Amino acid sequence: MRGLDHRAPAARSSVFRHPLDRYPAFAATVLFAADLAVYFGAASLWVPVAWWMGTFWLKAQLCAWNHHHQHRAFFGRAGLNRAIEIVFGLQTGVSPFGWVLHHNLGHHETYLDQRVDQARWRSPGGRVYGPLSYGTVTAVTRYWRSFLVGRDYPKVGRRFLAYLALQSAILIAAFVWSPRNAVFVFALPMACGLLVTSVKNHGQHSGLDTPDEYAASRNILSPSFNFFTGNLGFHTAHHFRPELHWSKLDGFHAEIAGRIPAHCYSRAGFPYDQMDALWGRVREPRPRAAGKAAV
Repeated sequence: MRGLDHRAPAARSSVFRHPLDRYPAFAATVLFAADLAVYFGAASLWVPVAWWMGTFWLKAQLCAWNHHHQHRAFFGRAGLNRAIEIVFGLQTGVSPFGWVLHHNLGHHETYLDQRVDQARWRSPGGRVYGPLSYGTVTAVTRYWRSFLVGRDYPKVGRRFLAYLALQSAILIAAFVWSPRNAVFVFALPMACGLLVTSVKNHGQHSGLDTPDEYAASRNILSPSFNFFTGNLGFHTAHHFRPELHWSKLDGFHAEIAGRIPAHCYSRAGFPYDQMDALWGRVREPRPRAAGKAAV
Protein backbone atom coordinates (compact mmCIF):
# COMPACT_ATOMS: atom_id res chain seq x y z
CA MET A 1 0.00 0.00 0.00
CA ARG A 2 1.02 3.57 -0.57
CA GLY A 3 0.81 5.66 2.58
CA LEU A 4 -2.79 5.97 3.76
CA ASP A 5 -2.66 8.36 6.68
CA HIS A 6 -6.14 7.89 8.17
CA ARG A 7 -5.12 7.77 11.81
CA ALA A 8 -4.37 10.75 14.00
CA PRO A 9 -1.08 10.97 15.91
CA ALA A 10 -1.14 10.41 19.64
CA ALA A 11 -0.54 14.08 20.45
CA ARG A 12 -0.37 17.39 18.63
CA SER A 13 0.31 20.90 19.81
CA SER A 14 -2.41 22.21 17.47
CA VAL A 15 -6.01 21.07 17.24
CA PHE A 16 -5.76 20.72 13.46
CA ARG A 17 -3.07 18.68 11.78
CA HIS A 18 -3.11 21.10 8.85
CA PRO A 19 -4.38 24.67 9.32
CA LEU A 20 -6.47 24.63 6.13
CA ASP A 21 -8.56 21.76 7.47
CA ARG A 22 -10.27 24.14 9.87
CA TYR A 23 -12.38 25.51 7.01
CA PRO A 24 -14.15 22.30 5.89
CA ALA A 25 -14.46 21.21 9.53
CA PHE A 26 -16.07 24.56 10.41
CA ALA A 27 -18.41 24.39 7.40
CA ALA A 28 -19.55 20.86 8.24
CA THR A 29 -20.08 21.74 11.92
CA VAL A 30 -22.10 24.88 11.17
CA LEU A 31 -24.23 23.03 8.65
CA PHE A 32 -24.83 20.24 11.16
CA ALA A 33 -25.82 22.76 13.84
CA ALA A 34 -28.35 24.16 11.38
CA ASP A 35 -29.54 20.58 10.70
CA LEU A 36 -30.22 20.15 14.40
CA ALA A 37 -32.02 23.50 14.61
CA VAL A 38 -34.31 22.48 11.75
CA TYR A 39 -34.81 18.98 13.13
CA PHE A 40 -35.76 20.09 16.63
CA GLY A 41 -37.48 23.35 15.70
CA ALA A 42 -39.46 22.73 12.51
CA ALA A 43 -43.19 22.48 13.18
CA SER A 44 -44.28 22.64 9.54
CA LEU A 45 -43.56 19.98 6.93
CA TRP A 46 -42.36 22.58 4.45
CA VAL A 47 -39.46 23.70 6.63
CA PRO A 48 -37.53 20.38 6.58
CA VAL A 49 -38.51 19.82 2.93
CA ALA A 50 -37.16 23.25 1.96
CA TRP A 51 -34.04 22.63 4.07
CA TRP A 52 -33.37 19.31 2.35
CA MET A 53 -33.75 20.83 -1.11
CA GLY A 54 -31.84 23.99 -0.24
CA THR A 55 -28.81 22.21 1.24
CA PHE A 56 -28.71 19.30 -1.23
CA TRP A 57 -25.80 20.68 -3.25
CA LEU A 58 -23.82 21.82 -0.20
CA LYS A 59 -24.00 18.39 1.42
CA ALA A 60 -22.95 16.79 -1.86
CA GLN A 61 -19.73 18.82 -1.66
CA LEU A 62 -19.14 17.57 1.88
CA CYS A 63 -18.77 14.06 0.48
CA ALA A 64 -15.41 15.13 -0.98
CA TRP A 65 -14.27 16.53 2.37
CA ASN A 66 -15.32 13.38 4.21
CA HIS A 67 -13.14 11.53 1.68
CA HIS A 68 -10.18 13.84 2.34
CA HIS A 69 -10.58 13.55 6.10
CA GLN A 70 -10.54 9.75 6.00
CA HIS A 71 -7.33 9.83 3.99
CA ARG A 72 -5.70 12.38 6.32
CA ALA A 73 -7.52 12.97 9.59
CA PHE A 74 -8.27 16.65 10.22
CA PHE A 75 -7.63 16.63 13.97
CA GLY A 76 -4.74 15.61 16.17
CA ARG A 77 -7.06 13.87 18.63
CA ALA A 78 -8.97 10.68 17.89
CA GLY A 79 -12.11 11.81 19.72
CA LEU A 80 -12.47 14.89 17.54
CA ASN A 81 -11.91 12.82 14.41
CA ARG A 82 -14.64 10.36 15.35
CA ALA A 83 -17.00 13.25 16.19
CA ILE A 84 -16.54 14.95 12.80
CA GLU A 85 -16.93 11.56 11.10
CA ILE A 86 -20.31 11.04 12.78
CA VAL A 87 -21.29 14.52 11.59
CA PHE A 88 -20.10 13.74 8.07
CA GLY A 89 -21.89 10.40 8.19
CA LEU A 90 -25.24 12.00 9.04
CA GLN A 91 -24.73 14.50 6.21
CA THR A 92 -23.31 12.33 3.43
CA GLY A 93 -24.26 8.73 4.22
CA VAL A 94 -20.71 7.39 4.66
CA SER A 95 -20.04 6.44 8.28
CA PRO A 96 -16.70 6.52 10.15
CA PHE A 97 -14.04 4.29 8.54
CA GLY A 98 -16.34 3.75 5.57
CA TRP A 99 -14.05 5.62 3.19
CA VAL A 100 -11.01 4.00 4.79
CA LEU A 101 -12.21 0.48 3.97
CA HIS A 102 -14.10 0.91 0.71
CA HIS A 103 -11.81 3.55 -0.79
CA ASN A 104 -8.39 3.77 0.88
CA LEU A 105 -7.77 0.09 1.55
CA GLY A 106 -10.10 -1.10 -1.20
CA HIS A 107 -10.38 0.99 -4.37
CA HIS A 108 -6.90 2.53 -4.19
CA GLU A 109 -5.35 -0.90 -4.05
CA THR A 110 -7.53 -2.52 -6.72
CA TYR A 111 -8.73 0.17 -9.18
CA LEU A 112 -6.59 -1.22 -12.02
CA ASP A 113 -8.34 -4.60 -11.78
CA GLN A 114 -12.06 -4.50 -12.55
CA ARG A 115 -12.55 -8.02 -11.26
CA VAL A 116 -12.00 -6.90 -7.66
CA ASP A 117 -12.20 -3.09 -7.58
CA GLN A 118 -14.60 -2.02 -4.81
CA ALA A 119 -15.75 0.83 -7.10
CA ARG A 120 -15.67 -1.20 -10.31
CA TRP A 121 -17.13 0.41 -13.40
CA ARG A 122 -17.46 -2.86 -15.31
CA SER A 123 -20.30 -5.31 -14.62
CA PRO A 124 -19.63 -9.03 -13.98
CA GLY A 125 -20.70 -9.66 -17.58
CA GLY A 126 -18.11 -7.21 -18.91
CA ARG A 127 -20.45 -4.31 -19.69
CA VAL A 128 -19.29 -0.76 -18.86
CA TYR A 129 -21.80 0.76 -16.45
CA GLY A 130 -23.42 4.08 -17.30
CA PRO A 131 -23.31 6.83 -14.65
CA LEU A 132 -26.69 6.02 -13.08
CA SER A 133 -26.28 2.24 -13.07
CA TYR A 134 -22.74 2.60 -11.72
CA GLY A 135 -23.89 5.04 -9.06
CA THR A 136 -26.77 2.83 -7.98
CA VAL A 137 -24.70 -0.37 -7.79
CA THR A 138 -21.83 1.35 -5.97
CA ALA A 139 -24.12 3.11 -3.48
CA VAL A 140 -26.20 0.00 -2.72
CA THR A 141 -23.17 -2.27 -2.27
CA ARG A 142 -20.92 0.23 -0.51
CA TYR A 143 -21.44 -0.97 3.05
CA TRP A 144 -21.28 -4.65 2.12
CA ARG A 145 -18.06 -4.15 0.17
CA SER A 146 -16.64 -2.15 3.07
CA PHE A 147 -17.45 -5.06 5.37
CA LEU A 148 -15.68 -7.47 3.01
CA VAL A 149 -12.53 -5.32 2.97
CA GLY A 150 -12.77 -5.14 6.76
CA ARG A 151 -12.28 -8.89 7.00
CA ASP A 152 -8.76 -8.39 5.63
CA TYR A 153 -8.15 -5.48 8.03
CA PRO A 154 -9.92 -6.70 11.19
CA LYS A 155 -8.89 -3.81 13.45
CA VAL A 156 -10.29 -1.21 11.05
CA GLY A 157 -13.22 -3.50 10.30
CA ARG A 158 -14.20 -3.69 13.97
CA ARG A 159 -14.05 0.09 14.30
CA PHE A 160 -16.17 0.43 11.18
CA LEU A 161 -18.87 -1.86 12.58
CA ALA A 162 -18.80 -0.22 16.01
CA TYR A 163 -19.27 3.30 14.67
CA LEU A 164 -21.80 2.11 12.11
CA ALA A 165 -23.83 0.76 15.03
CA LEU A 166 -23.47 4.09 16.86
CA GLN A 167 -24.51 6.11 13.83
CA SER A 168 -27.45 3.77 13.23
CA ALA A 169 -28.55 4.18 16.85
CA ILE A 170 -28.47 7.98 16.47
CA LEU A 171 -30.53 7.75 13.29
CA ILE A 172 -33.05 5.40 14.92
CA ALA A 173 -33.38 7.77 17.87
CA ALA A 174 -34.00 10.64 15.45
CA PHE A 175 -36.83 8.67 13.83
CA VAL A 176 -38.35 7.86 17.20
CA TRP A 177 -38.35 11.54 18.24
CA SER A 178 -39.60 13.00 14.94
CA PRO A 179 -39.99 10.63 11.99
CA ARG A 180 -40.99 13.36 9.54
CA ASN A 181 -38.07 15.66 10.32
CA ALA A 182 -35.64 12.72 10.45
CA VAL A 183 -36.55 11.78 6.88
CA PHE A 184 -35.78 15.20 5.40
CA VAL A 185 -32.95 16.36 7.68
CA PHE A 186 -30.98 13.09 7.88
CA ALA A 187 -32.25 10.05 5.94
CA LEU A 188 -32.79 11.61 2.51
CA PRO A 189 -29.54 13.64 2.55
CA MET A 190 -27.62 10.50 3.54
CA ALA A 191 -29.18 8.41 0.77
CA CYS A 192 -28.74 11.19 -1.79
CA GLY A 193 -25.15 11.74 -0.68
CA LEU A 194 -24.31 8.09 -1.31
CA LEU A 195 -25.95 8.11 -4.74
CA VAL A 196 -24.68 11.50 -5.93
CA THR A 197 -21.12 10.74 -4.81
CA SER A 198 -21.18 7.42 -6.64
CA VAL A 199 -22.65 8.89 -9.83
CA LYS A 200 -20.09 11.70 -9.84
CA ASN A 201 -17.25 9.23 -9.27
CA HIS A 202 -18.24 7.29 -12.39
CA GLY A 203 -16.24 9.56 -14.69
CA GLN A 204 -13.04 9.28 -12.66
CA HIS A 205 -12.10 5.87 -14.08
CA SER A 206 -14.91 4.50 -16.27
CA GLY A 207 -13.68 2.94 -19.50
CA LEU A 208 -9.99 3.46 -18.70
CA ASP A 209 -8.97 -0.18 -18.83
CA THR A 210 -5.19 0.07 -18.63
CA PRO A 211 -2.30 -0.95 -16.35
CA ASP A 212 -0.76 2.51 -16.87
CA GLU A 213 -1.48 4.54 -13.75
CA TYR A 214 -0.95 7.80 -15.63
CA ALA A 215 -3.80 6.84 -17.97
CA ALA A 216 -6.16 5.18 -15.45
CA SER A 217 -7.82 8.31 -14.01
CA ARG A 218 -9.56 11.37 -15.41
CA ASN A 219 -8.70 14.85 -14.22
CA ILE A 220 -10.78 18.02 -13.93
CA LEU A 221 -9.00 21.37 -13.98
CA SER A 222 -12.08 23.48 -13.23
CA PRO A 223 -11.12 26.03 -10.54
CA SER A 224 -14.61 26.06 -9.03
CA PHE A 225 -14.81 22.25 -8.92
CA ASN A 226 -11.45 22.01 -7.21
CA PHE A 227 -12.33 24.80 -4.80
CA PHE A 228 -15.49 23.08 -3.62
CA THR A 229 -14.04 19.55 -3.59
CA GLY A 230 -10.53 20.21 -2.29
CA ASN A 231 -8.62 19.59 -5.52
CA LEU A 232 -10.33 16.26 -6.13
CA GLY A 233 -10.11 16.98 -9.85
CA PHE A 234 -6.39 16.21 -9.76
CA HIS A 235 -7.26 12.56 -9.57
CA THR A 236 -4.17 11.00 -11.09
CA ALA A 237 -2.06 12.84 -8.54
CA HIS A 238 -4.36 11.64 -5.78
CA HIS A 239 -3.93 8.01 -6.84
CA PHE A 240 -0.15 8.31 -6.96
CA ARG A 241 0.02 10.08 -3.59
CA PRO A 242 -3.18 9.28 -1.62
CA GLU A 243 -1.50 10.41 1.60
CA LEU A 244 -0.74 13.87 0.18
CA HIS A 245 -2.77 16.69 1.74
CA TRP A 246 -5.54 17.94 -0.55
CA SER A 247 -4.02 21.44 -0.70
CA LYS A 248 -0.89 20.07 -2.39
CA LEU A 249 -2.52 17.97 -5.11
CA ASP A 250 -2.46 20.74 -7.71
CA GLY A 251 1.29 21.19 -7.25
CA PHE A 252 1.97 17.48 -7.60
CA HIS A 253 -0.32 17.32 -10.63
CA ALA A 254 1.86 19.97 -12.30
CA GLU A 255 4.88 17.70 -11.82
CA ILE A 256 3.29 14.67 -13.49
CA ALA A 257 0.99 16.38 -16.02
CA GLY A 258 3.37 15.71 -18.90
CA ARG A 259 2.75 11.97 -18.58
CA ILE A 260 -1.04 12.15 -18.40
CA PRO A 261 -2.72 11.52 -21.81
CA ALA A 262 -4.99 14.20 -23.27
CA HIS A 263 -8.04 11.91 -23.11
CA CYS A 264 -7.65 11.77 -19.33
CA TYR A 265 -8.98 15.30 -18.90
CA SER A 266 -12.65 16.18 -18.75
CA ARG A 267 -14.90 19.09 -17.91
CA ALA A 268 -16.58 19.38 -14.55
CA GLY A 269 -20.13 19.86 -15.84
CA PHE A 270 -22.98 21.73 -14.18
CA PRO A 271 -22.78 23.92 -12.12
CA TYR A 272 -18.97 24.21 -12.06
CA ASP A 273 -18.52 25.09 -15.74
CA GLN A 274 -21.08 27.86 -15.34
CA MET A 275 -19.32 29.22 -12.25
CA ASP A 276 -15.99 29.17 -14.07
CA ALA A 277 -17.50 31.11 -16.96
CA LEU A 278 -19.09 33.59 -14.57
CA TRP A 279 -15.81 34.16 -12.76
CA GLY A 280 -13.84 34.29 -16.00
CA ARG A 281 -11.61 31.43 -14.92
CA VAL A 282 -12.18 28.83 -17.61
CA ARG A 283 -9.19 26.54 -18.20
CA GLU A 284 -8.37 24.37 -21.17
CA PRO A 285 -8.91 20.62 -20.78
CA ARG A 286 -5.13 20.15 -20.71
CA PRO A 287 -2.36 22.45 -19.43
CA ARG A 288 -0.47 24.48 -22.04
CA ALA A 289 2.86 23.44 -20.55
CA ALA A 290 3.56 20.30 -18.60
CA GLY A 291 6.15 19.90 -15.92
CA LYS A 292 8.64 17.07 -15.78
CA ALA A 293 7.25 13.98 -14.15
CA ALA A 294 8.64 13.24 -10.72
CA VAL A 295 7.25 10.34 -8.76
